[in-house]
Amino acid sequence: MKRFLALLFALAMVFALAACGEAPADGTPAPTEAPPADTEPPEEDGELAAYEIEGVGTVYLPAGGEVYIDEQTEPFPNIQCGVNFGGATLHLGVMGPEAYEAAGVPLPESAEEFSTRSGVQADVPEGSVFAYDEFGNYFVQFTRDGKDVYYTVRVSETTSYAITLFVPEGTMGDYSPGEWISMVELDA
Repeated sequence: MKRFLALLFALAMVFALAACGEAPADGTPAPTEAPPADTEPPEEDGELAAYEIEGVGTVYLPAGGEVYIDEQTEPFPNIQCGVNFGGATLHLGVMGPEAYEAAGVPLPESAEEFSTRSGVQADVPEGSVFAYDEFGNYFVQFTRDGKDVYYTVRVSETTSYAITLFVPEGTMGDYSPGEWISMVELDA
């Protein structure tokens, strides 16, 4: 099931990458789903565990989570990975220079630019507006398919990232999405 969902994320990223050079989409947004997670919110005692994701970086979340990673080569090289913990999933979609070269489009110059590309716009509800949260994440928050979603984008010199926290609908207040995503340490 994890591989299927990782493939689903990869295909969404591929469509996003293929559309990266185009104007924002006018159509219906593509569905965004998280890999399955347990149903209980995390027990927070103030201490966060470090989860190493090989080739991507380090994520800090409540203890007891499970890391998943799926490196894909087709149709473009990308990595779909994250951590399932409690009733939540922190998912990272990673597209490096090889993916942009294969797609024939330039890497976005900033998170702001990346957020306006049609691929990203297809992942969020129509009319969504990205803004900076108090932790410096460029994000948008929405609810879809029984999940509350905290969707952020980042761009480094060589790589673009979609970092998303999925939690059961109505429970985002039980989590610390902005803080946790701001602590993600990326390798590239």
